Amino acid sequence: MGYGIDEAHRGKGYATEAVRGVIKWASEQDGVRCVTAQTDEDNDASRKVLLNSGFVRSGRGDEGPLYKIVFVSPR
Repeated sequence: MGYGIDEAHRGKGYATEAVRGVIKWASEQDGVRCVTAQTDEDNDASRKVLLNSGFVRSGRGDEGPLYKIVFVSPR
Protein backbone atom coordinates (compact mmCIF):
# COMPACT_ATOMS: atom_id res chain seq x y z
CA MET A 1 0.00 0.00 0.00
CA GLY A 2 1.29 3.43 -0.81
CA TYR A 3 -0.22 6.85 -0.30
CA GLY A 4 0.67 10.50 -0.10
CA ILE A 5 -1.23 13.58 0.97
CA ASP A 6 -0.45 17.07 -0.31
CA GLU A 7 1.02 19.18 2.47
CA ALA A 8 -1.91 21.61 2.43
CA HIS A 9 -4.31 18.76 3.24
CA ARG A 10 -2.35 16.87 5.88
CA GLY A 11 -3.70 16.44 9.39
CA LYS A 12 -7.33 16.31 8.26
CA GLY A 13 -7.81 12.55 8.42
CA TYR A 14 -7.76 11.94 4.67
CA ALA A 15 -4.93 9.40 4.79
CA THR A 16 -6.58 7.46 7.61
CA GLU A 17 -9.91 7.43 5.77
CA ALA A 18 -8.26 6.24 2.56
CA VAL A 19 -6.19 3.55 4.29
CA ARG A 20 -9.23 2.24 6.15
CA GLY A 21 -11.18 2.18 2.89
CA VAL A 22 -8.49 0.09 1.21
CA ILE A 23 -8.40 -2.27 4.20
CA LYS A 24 -12.18 -2.71 4.08
CA TRP A 25 -12.13 -3.30 0.32
CA ALA A 26 -9.25 -5.77 0.58
CA SER A 27 -10.95 -7.69 3.39
CA GLU A 28 -13.93 -8.30 1.10
CA GLN A 29 -11.86 -9.76 -1.75
CA ASP A 30 -11.56 -13.50 -2.29
CA GLY A 31 -8.07 -14.79 -1.63
CA VAL A 32 -6.75 -11.70 0.16
CA ARG A 33 -5.20 -12.70 3.46
CA CYS A 34 -3.26 -9.59 4.41
CA VAL A 35 -2.37 -6.01 3.52
CA THR A 36 1.15 -4.70 3.98
CA ALA A 37 2.54 -1.18 4.02
CA GLN A 38 5.93 0.42 4.49
CA THR A 39 6.92 3.87 5.63
CA ASP A 40 10.11 5.85 5.90
CA GLU A 41 11.93 5.44 9.19
CA ASP A 42 11.29 9.07 10.22
CA ASN A 43 7.70 9.45 8.94
CA ASP A 44 5.87 9.65 12.26
CA ALA A 45 2.58 10.80 10.69
CA SER A 46 2.44 7.84 8.31
CA ARG A 47 3.32 5.41 11.08
CA LYS A 48 0.49 6.87 13.18
CA VAL A 49 -1.98 6.45 10.30
CA LEU A 50 -1.01 2.80 9.91
CA LEU A 51 -1.14 1.98 13.62
CA ASN A 52 -4.47 3.81 14.08
CA SER A 53 -5.86 1.81 11.15
CA GLY A 54 -5.05 -1.54 12.74
CA PHE A 55 -1.66 -2.35 11.23
CA VAL A 56 1.02 -3.90 13.42
CA ARG A 57 4.77 -3.64 12.95
CA SER A 58 6.01 -6.71 11.11
CA GLY A 59 9.72 -6.38 10.56
CA ARG A 60 11.49 -4.38 7.91
CA GLY A 61 10.91 -4.06 4.19
CA ASP A 62 13.05 -2.67 1.38
CA GLU A 63 11.93 0.91 2.08
CA GLY A 64 11.75 0.88 5.87
CA PRO A 65 9.54 -0.42 8.66
CA LEU A 66 6.97 -2.96 7.46
CA TYR A 67 3.41 -3.01 8.79
CA LYS A 68 0.78 -5.67 8.23
CA ILE A 69 -2.89 -6.48 8.77
CA VAL A 70 -3.76 -10.17 8.61
CA PHE A 71 -7.37 -11.12 8.02
CA VAL A 72 -8.34 -14.01 10.27
CA SER A 73 -11.47 -15.27 8.53
CA PRO A 74 -11.09 -17.22 5.28
CA ARG A 75 -12.00 -15.42 2.05
